[in-house]
Amino acid sequence: MFHGPPEVSEDRIKVKHDLPLVRRLLGYTRPYWHIVFLAFLALLLNSGFDLGVPYVVKTAIDRYVTPHWVFYTGAAERFSHATRPWRGDTVLLNLSELPRSTRKVLETRGEIPHQKLLVYPRVPKDIAERHPGLFLRASPEGPYVLPYDRLGDLSPPEVRRLRLVELAGVARMALILLALLVGSFVFGSALTYLLQYLGQRVMFDMRMEVIEHLLRLPVAYFDKNPVGRLVTRATNDIAAVSELYSSVLVFVAKDFLLIFGIFFVMSRMNRSLTLVILALVPFILITTYLFRLYARTAYRLVRRHLARVNAFVQETLNGIALIQVFNAQRNVLRQFRRINDDLFRAFLRQMYVFAVFRPVIEIFSAVAVALVVWHGGGQIIKGALTFGALVAFLSYIDMMFHPIRDLAEKYNIFQSALAGAERVFTLLQEPPEPEGTQDLQEVRGEIVFEDVWFAYNPDEWVLKGVSFRIRPEETVALVGPTGAGKTSIMSLMLGFYRPQKGRILIDGVDIRNLRLSTLRRIIGVVFQDVFLLEGTVLDNLKLHQEIPEPQLERALKITRLQEVVQRLPQGLNTPVGEGGRLLSAGERQLLSFARALARDPKILLMDEATSSVDSYSEYLIEQALRAMLKGKTAVIIAHRLSTVRHADRILVVVGGRIVEEGTHEDLLKKGGVYSHLYRIQFGEAPAAAADPPEAEGPA
Repeated sequence: MFHGPPEVSEDRIKVKHDLPLVRRLLGYTRPYWHIVFLAFLALLLNSGFDLGVPYVVKTAIDRYVTPHWVFYTGAAERFSHATRPWRGDTVLLNLSELPRSTRKVLETRGEIPHQKLLVYPRVPKDIAERHPGLFLRASPEGPYVLPYDRLGDLSPPEVRRLRLVELAGVARMALILLALLVGSFVFGSALTYLLQYLGQRVMFDMRMEVIEHLLRLPVAYFDKNPVGRLVTRATNDIAAVSELYSSVLVFVAKDFLLIFGIFFVMSRMNRSLTLVILALVPFILITTYLFRLYARTAYRLVRRHLARVNAFVQETLNGIALIQVFNAQRNVLRQFRRINDDLFRAFLRQMYVFAVFRPVIEIFSAVAVALVVWHGGGQIIKGALTFGALVAFLSYIDMMFHPIRDLAEKYNIFQSALAGAERVFTLLQEPPEPEGTQDLQEVRGEIVFEDVWFAYNPDEWVLKGVSFRIRPEETVALVGPTGAGKTSIMSLMLGFYRPQKGRILIDGVDIRNLRLSTLRRIIGVVFQDVFLLEGTVLDNLKLHQEIPEPQLERALKITRLQEVVQRLPQGLNTPVGEGGRLLSAGERQLLSFARALARDPKILLMDEATSSVDSYSEYLIEQALRAMLKGKTAVIIAHRLSTVRHADRILVVVGGRIVEEGTHEDLLKKGGVYSHLYRIQFGEAPAAAADPPEAEGPA
């Protein structure tokens, strides 16, 4: 009984062309180019500060923490800027001031001693006297030299006094590091704020565009598309698109910028160690490609089954009363278990893909760290790499793998945004309600149907060659059995649909040539199913339009709604609740009646306007209508024939055709379909009446 809506193609959307979608989405940022510019500026600065943190740590370690002086014997003229004289052919060589290429050549030749030295222009006299022979000095004017492996011979206070310059340098590096962290925080926060602001602005604009487009779509579109799905387009799908701006696009650019910057800085520090890390890149790219392939399939499957679950739950809740009355709870629960199980298995498949990807990336990260420790440690032993550079390499490795670890989450957001964008753009491609360009300056109210054929679905004719003329200021009633086509006639008059053949004229003008605003300004309508907006009684009377106060009061008085308003606790300002649930069915219908009359239309259409009003209220409305309909053209659709007895003419519609026409008395005398319906309603034994023959389709 309750099977949920059929799965539509929209649930199986496959985003095959990502770039065109992304380009179209980026078009929404054009009005906010200055925000995008500031965001990318913040991105560059934030990335620069992030890249600088490990390098400052490296500089602090290499320059102030670890020793970088050695004794060197040989030709040192080409790097004299990094030397200090010692004695004879031996000089003090500062390794930190050597170019990497020169240092590598010396390391290859084995010309760099393993013993590291600390060099000081002067040493406190009391320390030198307490440790005779510990400090080396080539001449009374030369610097003091302390082998690094002898530093432990000094007490901690002596070490602090001796290395006061290095401690000051470390403090300076710490301040620089703090400044970089503060800069990263400031520009990172600015980047996040700008991206969130951009995403919200784009979401605002897209939602306005979607709602504006929905308001211009023909009623036929809403007949074929569930309201819940359209609400999802304006809410969830657009929110998913907003996430693309705030969480993916710019941050992906930041990730690529960081990775490029990391490899650039690492290659400047040590090219061979960088090449070792690059050897992992092909494996990472292959893993990422496979993840992208499997994740997209799993994601689509989840979206498809999630849509089925949402649709089933919505249908179930809408029909909860019917389900309970017919004791169908077990059947519904059994069907939901099957649909929910499909969603569960789809989520498991997605979780499996994500659960495999992240540990694999962690393995690559661990392998990269191991390679850095192995190769970098060997180079430190050989003197080709400083300890600070090794620490910086390890920091950059972690920084490089961080965006790769987040790829799963970002790809999920990216796919969700593209799927949402695909749905939104599909909606925006729907053609709006067609309308003409002509206006009516003076409205007489004549309505003419000329051989009108109409079908909601191809070859399933609802109206078959309908022709009639309603004179200005004439009241005409449409009666007939359910499904005869009466409401379709009214919908065509309102321009909700267009006939496949024939014409509908108002004052001699084809309504297809009229502006829709003009057509609906001159027509007032009371629908059979009353719909009220959440708000007050006055809000639902005006519908956010300006209506003169005397005109509004006249409508309230004629429809007897004024008596209802006087009983309400806040009068016209009383809330009606969602869908008007705080009013009775009769009160809601009276309100809709007053709403139509308040605009003083020249043509008035009423579809079962008194079906939910009690007999006394119906009598009062009928009395009021006689005065109200003077000077207006009125079309009344009714099953209760007592409400149409005073119409100037009655058109009997059966099977999409007009089979009888005349006044109430004339039609009763004919003894045809109208007389048959009348006798059924008022309890007389009906005579046998044959249905009129079906008409063929238009040539």
